[in-house]
Amino acid sequence: MFAGNRTAGRSTPAARKVVARTVTLALLPLCALALVVTGCVPLTPTDPSGTGTGGSNPTPITPPPTPPSASATRQVDKQLSARGVNLVRIQCGAGSLQIIGTPNSREITVKADIFSKAGNLDEAMRLRDEIAVQIHNNDPARPTIAITDPEIRGGGQSFEVDLRVWLPPTVALLVEDKNGNLDIRGLQAGANITHGMGSVTIENVNGGVDLTNQGGPTKLTQLSGKLDVRDGRGDLTIEHITGNVDVKGGGGVLAVRHVSGNVRAANARQSVDILNIDGKLALIGIKPASAKIEAVTGGIEFPVGE
Repeated sequence: MFAGNRTAGRSTPAARKVVARTVTLALLPLCALALVVTGCVPLTPTDPSGTGTGGSNPTPITPPPTPPSASATRQVDKQLSARGVNLVRIQCGAGSLQIIGTPNSREITVKADIFSKAGNLDEAMRLRDEIAVQIHNNDPARPTIAITDPEIRGGGQSFEVDLRVWLPPTVALLVEDKNGNLDIRGLQAGANITHGMGSVTIENVNGGVDLTNQGGPTKLTQLSGKLDVRDGRGDLTIEHITGNVDVKGGGGVLAVRHVSGNVRAANARQSVDILNIDGKLALIGIKPASAKIEAVTGGIEFPVGE
């Protein structure tokens, strides 16, 4: 009987396993509480900081949507009799300008392509319709072609007028152009030009050219008469000129080639390339080391300043 009681008092291996499992399960809440208290709870994949185990692939940031925009266009055609006209003045703003001398022409023809852009179609159309292409003929011998700009009422609004003018080559030219590419060809009575930013091409113009240009690449070729250039920034190429050449300013490369006349260039340039000058050459304020000079018949000077 005593042997049976001792057997009942001892724990069997199966009983010990049950007790251990029970103790382990009882301790789990305490371990979880300790992790929370010590701040060692691992981050879950939903962690918004993206720095834990679930933050290796954070949600990408979506860029703001592009503001909506609309555009509008319009074309304008106008003509004016060239009878008695000896000079045309052109005043324009943003956009390209092309002027072409047309032999045997009896009219001055103006064509404009108008473009506008805004946040909605109503505003784009308002900009387009406010742009006016006008010919002022108060002085019949000296008419003015002018572009009236629209009112800009907010960011994202813009406009441009690409203007083309055909006129008799015997008419002199006075141009005030703000911004855009400028192209003038085929005139015989000279041109006086004030230009803002953009490229400039003047070709086959007689009677002299006076050009003030703020910036942009400039090419002047096949001109006769005195050439005066006040240049801002950009490369300047002058070729095939009959007459004296005077250049002031400029920050790009200056190339002067094939000139029948004296050449005078003042102020700093990146480099100067001179070729085939039938006359005197004066490079004022330009270092000889920055100049490449070939075939000058009338002598070369490097004055320090004006």
